[in-house]
Amino acid sequence: MRFLDPTQTRAFNQFVFNNIREFLPIFCQPANLARELQTSSRDGELIPDLDSLETIMQRRISTLWMAAMWAAVTATAATTIPLDMSSGRPVVEIVVNGGNSLTMVLDTGASGSVINAETARELGLEVVGEEMVGDPSGKNQHATQVVALPDVTIGATSLGEIRASALDLPKAIGHARHGIDGVLSVRDLERYLVTLDLAAGELRLSSGQLNPDATDVVPFYTDDMAIPWIHALVGPLTVHAFLDTGNPGLLSLSKATAKHLELDGPLEVIGEGRTVSSTFEISAAPLAGEVTFAGQSIKNPTLLFDELHRGTQANIGSGLLSQFVVTLDQSNKLVRFATGRGAQSHQQAVVMGTHSHPRPKSGH
Repeated sequence: MRFLDPTQTRAFNQFVFNNIREFLPIFCQPANLARELQTSSRDGELIPDLDSLETIMQRRISTLWMAAMWAAVTATAATTIPLDMSSGRPVVEIVVNGGNSLTMVLDTGASGSVINAETARELGLEVVGEEMVGDPSGKNQHATQVVALPDVTIGATSLGEIRASALDLPKAIGHARHGIDGVLSVRDLERYLVTLDLAAGELRLSSGQLNPDATDVVPFYTDDMAIPWIHALVGPLTVHAFLDTGNPGLLSLSKATAKHLELDGPLEVIGEGRTVSSTFEISAAPLAGEVTFAGQSIKNPTLLFDELHRGTQANIGSGLLSQFVVTLDQSNKLVRFATGRGAQSHQQAVVMGTHSHPRPKSGH
């Protein structure tokens, strides 16, 4: 099919491969076909109409072909979208309803998107419901309106309608130069393979899936807020860390865990953090040891501690994620942390193909 580009051809072939088994019983089993055939009776025996048989077979083959072609023509090569990292968080521009540009923090630690309530009012966005919002402490839940953002595009990619919680966002989580309009949850990009190259200031969206057998690809798991979590080792302590590009820091842990770690210096208060619903004190100290996750190791990093996280919860922020090229395959719950030559060979870990709104939580 010379009219398809290589990405579309791979998508066509992958669709046929994934779906042919559903069509085989129709192709091969007379009992299934007989239910749709016009039949006649001769001495009590049902005789299939062969003309109808041919028509049904042609229709089924045509259906498979058209579905595969749709998968092919909607498949695209990687689309690169610029990220503004000047605030320490990835900030991206989206367009709503063909004309209104909004500045959004792209947040892997948000289970749902958020828009500034004032912006929602200015755009006249339709209120479509209500839901609870909060932060990882679980102590600051409150109800808020949910609005519909129609016909959203990011770069040249259409996301369709997005639903977002309308909140009075604090300027503290805003952009370095001006306030942001909201938070775009990475879950609203779940139809795509999402690659974040924060150091280069790039977001890449593509069709396909990660190769689970690649050495730098690991599974992630989700909680009831559908945020991606991985296991990490901080010195001798195993922690459960969620990926949070909305947090400009490195690695944040519960303050209670500090006593279980060998720190290369005392805890020092360095400032205050803020979520969409609370503020909290942040302390820091260097670790005398290593942090390891997904086959990667960071020696003697500075750790952040707060009262926001509980137990062995941890938060991997943009400061640490920017050391890698991170790819999320949300359909298969896989994540890749590429670095060095591994980052340059990104395509080797990708298999090309096609692929309710939760309670939103915005990161620090």
